[in-house]
Amino acid sequence: LTCSALSLTHHLTMAEQRESAEQVRKLLEVEVEKCETSLANNPDERTRLQLLTALGELNLELSMYKPPAEAEACLTKSVELLRESLSMDPDNPNTLVMLGSGLNMTAFREKKRENANALFAEATQTFTRAVELDKENPKFQQLLAAMDNAPELWENVMAMQSDGSGPSMGGSAGVSRPSGGDDTEMYTWLGFGVLVLGGIMLYMYASRNAPVH
Repeated sequence: LTCSALSLTHHLTMAEQRESAEQVRKLLEVEVEKCETSLANNPDERTRLQLLTALGELNLELSMYKPPAEAEACLTKSVELLRESLSMDPDNPNTLVMLGSGLNMTAFREKKRENANALFAEATQTFTRAVELDKENPKFQQLLAAMDNAPELWENVMAMQSDGSGPSMGGSAGVSRPSGGDDTEMYTWLGFGVLVLGGIMLYMYASRNAPVH
């Protein structure tokens, strides 16, 4: 039901990823349209659940290839779809992890600390539940452990955005780390990537039994 477009760019350099972003965006949009059409045809409950989950994942991926305003709409839709999926299948660890990654991405778009922290708290709950359901999955454990640093990382990213050196919250798949600056700035940016973008990729490669590099 999903093409997992991030796997297409996994082995590309950042320059190559930027060049291919438009192609990947179009591919994702085609997959979204297919799933939406199938969902509109009133499928049975099992198929509906699969479509909701796939659409949630696709919209989350698509938000990384859209300009900020469109990215936010995709992200909001993704979270809504994943919540609906979990209302039908609340103990699916993969869907829980995808929702947690969506909540993290939403948090990093928030400008108010209290709103961001509330989203981080909910993401922590979803990752915790995923680990409870799949105790042997080290990637889920990594995502949960990363949440300890989320509020501080949000503070650093907000500070970096205010001086124009931080990552964009839209079209993230086509953004390279800031040039120049000290090691602290570099590792803060990398930490953002691990927590947010890395969270999504960890989920997708874990779900397909593929290695994460």
